[in-house]
Amino acid sequence: MGKCESSNVSIGLKIKLGDLIEQINEENIEELKKIFSGGFIEDKNEEFSNMFIIVYSELYNEFFISKKKKGCRKKSSNKEIIHEDNNEEVNKSLKIIEFKNKFIEEAKNNGSRKEYRCSEFGEFGGYLSTLEKGCLYEQFLLYPITSLLKTDRWGNDREGTNASSCELDFDIVEIKNNIKEKYDFIQGFKVVMMIQQYSR
Repeated sequence: MGKCESSNVSIGLKIKLGDLIEQINEENIEELKKIFSGGFIEDKNEEFSNMFIIVYSELYNEFFISKKKKGCRKKSSNKEIIHEDNNEEVNKSLKIIEFKNKFIEEAKNNGSRKEYRCSEFGEFGGYLSTLEKGCLYEQFLLYPITSLLKTDRWGNDREGTNASSCELDFDIVEIKNNIKEKYDFIQGFKVVMMIQQYSR
């Protein structure tokens, strides 16, 4: 079957990554996790988007993947349960603050991904983050919301042209207004049309 190259045209959010990270708080963390997970860096061939995926995935696993506790709990009184709930709320707040600060640090200290082909990284080489072309904190994050058009291309050796189309049966102004209303808890974003190309 070979590889599949896909292109997707959609309408969604555009915001500087650093500006979005700075807005993380308890009230919006769950919605922002969806945006970070589903978004990508506006990128050509600089490998910023790949480095963003690596950085965010590592932070997500560190802060939000629950670790199961061994053993069983004894029956607690109502007073103990309330005390535990209060501790959980405090711990959650501290965890979100810590996640935000670590995310800011990692976004400022990581840039585009640079491939290295040398024995130092093993038989197949490896990669390092480089700040030669800027850091992730300064890049723009795109988050697709409404898909307009998509096309796939299969095969190992791809040549020639392929195309796809759709009817103009949607109201862009209405879509834009709906997005602005739904994501009004975020400051400083633009509603844009974007094209995402990816290979798998």
